[in-house]
Amino acid sequence: MCTMMYAPVTCGTVPCQYPSQCEASAAGFAEADCCPQVPSDSPVTADYSPVTCGANKCPYTNTASAKAAGFDLEVCCPAVPFDAVITMDYKPITCGQNAKCPYDNESAAKAAGYMPPTECCPAVPADAVVTMNYEPVACGNNKCTYDNYPTAEAAGFLQDECCNQPMEVSACPLNYAPLACSKANCFYENACIAELAGFDPNSCVKQTSSTPNKGDNATVAEEGGEVDTPDEEGIEAVDDSGDEAVSASVFHKKLHVVVAAVMGVMSFVLA
Repeated sequence: MCTMMYAPVTCGTVPCQYPSQCEASAAGFAEADCCPQVPSDSPVTADYSPVTCGANKCPYTNTASAKAAGFDLEVCCPAVPFDAVITMDYKPITCGQNAKCPYDNESAAKAAGYMPPTECCPAVPADAVVTMNYEPVACGNNKCTYDNYPTAEAAGFLQDECCNQPMEVSACPLNYAPLACSKANCFYENACIAELAGFDPNSCVKQTSSTPNKGDNATVAEEGGEVDTPDEEGIEAVDDSGDEAVSASVFHKKLHVVVAAVMGVMSFVLA
């Protein structure tokens, strides 16, 4: 027997409205077929910035409406506006934080407000045949994550565009001595983590910053080969202690700024 609590839902493709999920279930609808509705007395805004929320992709006019319906915005995604002009090709991508928002193609993602080149990742097509082992990799400039190499390949990446992601690094020290390994220039925080990812640290390039110079200054040789890494302009190479030395050019620039400041103060005082 259902209570008198009013928590309206709509169910099915028609859609059918019910005062609560209990009554919807009594009518034959599973919870997976229904979406919570915005109570009529909820103070919501009238702007149209559509979102979809939850596993059922429940549609709402804006985030205020989604919150009023009981959703945490962490499970919501920007939706494609009804009047958006998009292509019909199926090249699925996922966008946003943790790549949680799915779209049929780049044009749909753009219509939803995303910039695919920097905020999205190719998704694995529903009909792709992949293995189920969990050996995570991160691929491309956006560090798109997949369960394993076959899954990444199904999403359109080549193996040399991906990097192994070690699952358990708690045994490694916390020192920061970054390395870039393999042709993919895979970045790891220290030699221990690189080794857990399957690389010989001696075949990797020491990095002078938190971001490896992919395809630019850092050149990674074949495994076991010599590696030449040009120094960044104005910064000397990092020594074994990990400390960066300031070059003469940087020192002169700083000295010039200090002298200019002192001269300015003296001019003001004499005036």
